[in-house]
Amino acid sequence: MTSAEKILASIIEEAEKKAEEIKQNAEKEAQEIADNAKLEAKNKTDEINNAAKKKLAIISSTGDSSAALILRDETLKIKRELINEVLQKALLRLEQLDTADYFEFLAQKAANSGFKSGEMQLSAKDLERDISVLEEKIKKYGFTLSRTPADIKNGFILKSGDIQINASFEALFRENSSMLIDAVNKILFKN
Repeated sequence: MTSAEKILASIIEEAEKKAEEIKQNAEKEAQEIADNAKLEAKNKTDEINNAAKKKLAIISSTGDSSAALILRDETLKIKRELINEVLQKALLRLEQLDTADYFEFLAQKAANSGFKSGEMQLSAKDLERDISVLEEKIKKYGFTLSRTPADIKNGFILKSGDIQINASFEALFRENSSMLIDAVNKILFKN
């Protein structure tokens, strides 16, 4: 093995270790978010149940079916609010990653885009970061970094020929909203 191959193997091994560390940290943070959300969901569910019981007592003269509908509607309303709150917190966590982790996340999303080459555009705010880190990461996937800012808040736009992928966080959350809502719903409201 030549010294260049040894250096390359060392760099690849170090990058794999860093990616695993980032993944473990992200999983830990995701678990913390889920645990906090479960506790908050339980507290809010208790609040809802108490409020619903009071409403139930007040409107019991209108019949049990009306009360049950009101309880169900109130419960669903609060569940929707909690799910949206958890998703907003997850989006905020992504936006607040440090530069290295943020750019690692973007590079992995680009690598998994299906494109073999292309140009990545960042937001004006992200272009103010130390983009040399990202340029090195995406170069190995056949991508270049545009100095022209994209009209997005975060994430990136990836262009390859006439095809363009909007990988801004807002677009990714919108595109995957049903799946994300289902996943959060399962975590928060197992029963």
